[in-house]
Order: sequence, then C-alpha cells, then structure tokens
Amino acid sequence: MEARRPFQVRPATRDDVDAFRAHRGALFGEALLLAPGPEAERLDAATRVAFRSAVERGTCLAWLALAREHAHEPVAVGSCALHLVERLPSPRNASPIEGYLTHLYVVPAWRRAGVGAELVRAALDAARARGLGRVRLHATEPGRALYERLGFRVRTNEMERGVGPGDADSP
Repeated sequence: MEARRPFQVRPATRDDVDAFRAHRGALFGEALLLAPGPEAERLDAATRVAFRSAVERGTCLAWLALAREHAHEPVAVGSCALHLVERLPSPRNASPIEGYLTHLYVVPAWRRAGVGAELVRAALDAARARGLGRVRLHATEPGRALYERLGFRVRTNEMERGVGPGDADSP
C-alpha cells in the first residue's frame, strides 16, 4: 500500500494569488535578488496583477502544495507556475506552444519532502495533456539536481540581452 503524503497538490486559481505572491517574494528574497522595500512592494503588486490575469486567460497554469501544519486550515507549503508560450514550430518541437516553468518554490521546512517534485510532475502532466513538445526552465543551483532527476537536461545555447530603458546593456 502506498504511503500517504503529508501534503496535497492541487491546481491554483486566481483566488490563490496571496499564497502565490508570498512564495514568489520569498523565492527572490532567498536568492538575494530582492530586499524588503519599495522594489519588493512593486514586484508584489505586479505579481498579483500578472498572476490573476494569466490564470484567467489560461496562459499560466499553477499549482499549490497544501499541508496541515498545527492548524485546522491547510497552509500553502509550495507553489509552481507553468506558462504556455506561443512559438513557431521547429524540427525538434512541432507544437506551436511550449511550456516555460517560471516558478517553483517550497517553504524551507518542507524542502526535501517531495513537494517540489510533485509540483513539477503536476506541471509536466498538464504539459503532456495539452500536447506540448517541451517544457523549459532556468534552474537555480539548489534546484538543478531536482530538475535533472525529473529528466530535464542542461542547454548551453541560450543567450539574452536586456532591452529596457533602465538596462545597463541597452545602447
């Protein structure tokens, strides 16, 4: 008999925005990319709007991992988001849509308990069900081993350049 997990993964809705934005802020805070203050508040507000809009339009699929921690109501202990991106078909991917895993976060006390893997599996299952040819992501160093265990491969041909008005690389 399979052991019951101490958490449950379910699709997120637009009403889950508060849990999602809290996890997104924690993710960037832990990565030392964002300190508390006005910039964090702007990201929080932008995340709220973008999450709700993308979930309503169906361009973002998201999941929450919920657990009961010393409380009667389940608490979000992890979250994941998969964006569906339109693209031109290619020889390696004939689908005009591919998935981009833009967010995976697990609260520290729940790491290494299978939460991240279950969230990513939910995203991969949704991608397969929609006939997507591939799912891409940008891995953090701590997350790389998880993604490799789940079958992701490192690509070395990606490049990027900022084009925004405040970008130091802009002409």
